Amino acid sequence: MTEFAVELRNVSKIFSSNTRGKVDPVTAISGMNLAIPTGKFFTLLGSSGCGKTTTLRLIAGFEVPSTGDVLIQGRPMTEIPPNKRPVNTVFQNYALFPHMNVLRNVAFGPAVRRLPKDEQERLARKALALVRLSEMGDRMPSQLSGGQQQRVALARALVNKPAVLLLDEPLGALDLKLRKAMQTELKHIQEQVGITFVYVTHDQEEALTMSDIIAVMDKGVIQQVGDPATLYKCPTNRFVADFIGESNFITATIVAIQGPHAAVSLEGETVYVAAGGSGRAGARGVVVTIRPEKVKILEPVKAPAEGLSAVVRDVVFIGTDTRYVLSLRDGQNLVARVPNGSDANWREFARGESVKVHWAGEDARILDE
Repeated sequence: MTEFAVELRNVSKIFSSNTRGKVDPVTAISGMNLAIPTGKFFTLLGSSGCGKTTTLRLIAGFEVPSTGDVLIQGRPMTEIPPNKRPVNTVFQNYALFPHMNVLRNVAFGPAVRRLPKDEQERLARKALALVRLSEMGDRMPSQLSGGQQQRVALARALVNKPAVLLLDEPLGALDLKLRKAMQTELKHIQEQVGITFVYVTHDQEEALTMSDIIAVMDKGVIQQVGDPATLYKCPTNRFVADFIGESNFITATIVAIQGPHAAVSLEGETVYVAAGGSGRAGARGVVVTIRPEKVKILEPVKAPAEGLSAVVRDVVFIGTDTRYVLSLRDGQNLVARVPNGSDANWREFARGESVKVHWAGEDARILDE
């Protein structure tokens, strides 16, 4: 077994766009280098048009790279057509055969491979058991719910035991409650079969819920690759911090670097943040990011020396939390999310009230733009 199930080496994909008779090149993927570890649930995450589906199609063989190489299990795929690659694909449109019952749909792959009929049925029933549809083999696709059709499509893709299973937003057509249930189910199935899943989605929560590793994409370029916790806690640039979850961004001046932390100043007040690799003492206009749930609000008389003065501009009760919009001395806004009743000293703050905000140094960081 190779260390990486899929590798993209300096892969670019350029399409031609014909606008009013003029042919212009459109770069969908630009110089991508990516290594997907074997046996992991790997997600390509990004907004529409970022190149994630094109990347999936390059792996599947439905698109040919303009430059670079695609490898699967260490083997170059340039000359290998889609039907000969050790991959299967599950699309948002499940494309089940309407004239075949569920069992025959799932057995289609083994039938194409001309396995004996009893072996076709055995493999199909095993795959249906994996997706918990053992009792549905005699039903027609039209008799199934959307979630059940999705499971059949998954069973049909898994029955041939591909080295890599490609999933192009397969949950997009499901309602919210069913989609959340299927997220857990998909992750459970991946862990059970041990096959490498490469999943495409624009849904940040979906990616964080299911993935072992996520690649965040923008305009055909991978911005950051990491496990969900690393991407959320330690984004490397503003795009990743802004795309995954909610983030605050404030502009400040670095006063000093003290070990892993940097002291930054805003209108004469100081707070500490994680220094990062690019922060230098004296640098002005650096961007600091902090998640709203990490911002602490205190009465000025109870606050530590380090912190920023602010005025409460808006208060929104959202059940378990209260969301505060705070205006800092220089007019920049900061959002805080405070758990309701989080401790004995907790109290609500009112609009117009002067407060002080602070955070632990490791919870905020200087970003590379």
